[in-house]
Amino acid sequence: MSKDMHMELIAPFSVYIAKIKLPDIALQKMLELTDKILEKKEKNWGENLVGQIENEWLISDAAMQEHGLNGFVVNIANTYIEEARANGRPLPNRPVRISSAWVNEMGKYEYNPLHFHTECLLSSVLFLKLPDLSKSNISKKTHGHRDGLLEFAAHAPFPTTGDAGQYIVRPEVGAFYIFPAGLLHTVYPFNCDGVRRSVAFNFV
Repeated sequence: MSKDMHMELIAPFSVYIAKIKLPDIALQKMLELTDKILEKKEKNWGENLVGQIENEWLISDAAMQEHGLNGFVVNIANTYIEEARANGRPLPNRPVRISSAWVNEMGKYEYNPLHFHTECLLSSVLFLKLPDLSKSNISKKTHGHRDGLLEFAAHAPFPTTGDAGQYIVRPEVGAFYIFPAGLLHTVYPFNCDGVRRSVAFNFV
């Protein structure tokens, strides 16, 4: 991972979630790549996913290579493994590769139910476009407003340790999160104008 990038390791429970802010040039390349994928709509990946989302399209390895992004993304995942192992997390001491990647273009009332990713070691999400989620009003209460947010869920809460068993992510454009593939997560629906575009990568 390049020296101008910082990986933040978040430990809301026993596993690490890594957060990385993409450089502007990498973010622009990802936007250009996903624009092309959404325009061509060559391989619908939704049949392999639980998301209640109309636009879920496969990103091929060739497309990643064409935009110079494959090695960049894999390097971030390998840095996550190195950092997690250095902090005592039981991950294999070997490099990984991308096994699948797809773009999610979420619109009003679409959502991703609680799920985990199979047949891979790590998963991830990169946020590329976001609506103004403060204008979504599916949530009827000011506190606990989760429209369009990502939530991780590990286990029941442990009040004595302060471990809530869950972790809420408020999406930011250019934020890239990597986490163990078995970690449960969900995305809440929203009803404001605009799209919520993200890319998911699985690693083996």
